[in-house]
Amino acid sequence: MLLTNHDLHDLHAVFVILRAHPSDPGSEAAVKAVKAIIDAPQTDNTVPPNILRSGLSAISSLDRDVWYFIDTQNLYTYGTAVIKDEQTYAILSACLAEMLTALAEGSPERVSDLADALHNVPIILVEGKRNRPRTVKRDITREISYCYRSRWNKDFLKALL
Repeated sequence: MLLTNHDLHDLHAVFVILRAHPSDPGSEAAVKAVKAIIDAPQTDNTVPPNILRSGLSAISSLDRDVWYFIDTQNLYTYGTAVIKDEQTYAILSACLAEMLTALAEGSPERVSDLADALHNVPIILVEGKRNRPRTVKRDITREISYCYRSRWNKDFLKALL
């Protein structure tokens, strides 16, 4: 499924929520829904707006106070860019798979550390590909190394970066 830059900004918000609420009971369902959207094959030329928000708002068990932004459908009239780079999707999918592993482990500290390490990754991907493509790998590695790799998974994203 193709996403837009706005969807990656929403993914940033997802990671920020996971960081702030690492024990939220709806987190696993939310991450599974986002991963399913990112991993879905592109079957036509459409790029639906607010696809992450729509997927998350379909989960009735999510606490609307925690997941405050999911029921607001934005109208984007300017500055929308479609993300076509396959490596971006591979990186995001791997990040969400790692988050599912952390959630399954049941350690709020690991979930929080991973969310802290990942919250800027969608922004780096969307901005870096356009403005600084050579520094994307370095910037992501910097984000995940200190907060997460050194403590939880030394090989996280190494195959993709």
